[in-house]
Amino acid sequence: MAIHTGVNGSVVVVIAGTTATVTKVSEFSVEIEPATTEFRILGDVWQNRVYVGNDASGTFTAQWDPADTSGQVALTNAALGGTAVLLKLYDTASNYWQGSAFINGLSQAVSNDEVVSREFSFGGTGAAWTYT
Repeated sequence: MAIHTGVNGSVVVVIAGTTATVTKVSEFSVEIEPATTEFRILGDVWQNRVYVGNDASGTFTAQWDPADTSGQVALTNAALGGTAVLLKLYDTASNYWQGSAFINGLSQAVSNDEVVSREFSFGGTGAAWTYT
């Protein structure tokens, strides 16, 4: 069985046709969740569920780098402007999750004994996310 480590991981973003590897990313997570809805018919004792689609969401954290204009700064601007982006989240040098998303959250951590970090939260939108 092959074992993977995150050493070759990366986050790539495509915004308005410009592709960039986001610099100084320390971690990311992605969650793909099948969505269902519940219903009950009169006389039924048990709930029923029907599949209605999928959802993708996650976060990635980077050491803040204002010089990363096509990566971190562009993602910040996309979040503030409500612009969807294409994300590619590489877990190895050649395997990745890909899909369109909105950056729906930004948080920045500042401490006198740590590097400044910025966390980007995202939610999938549009076409299905894929794993290659």
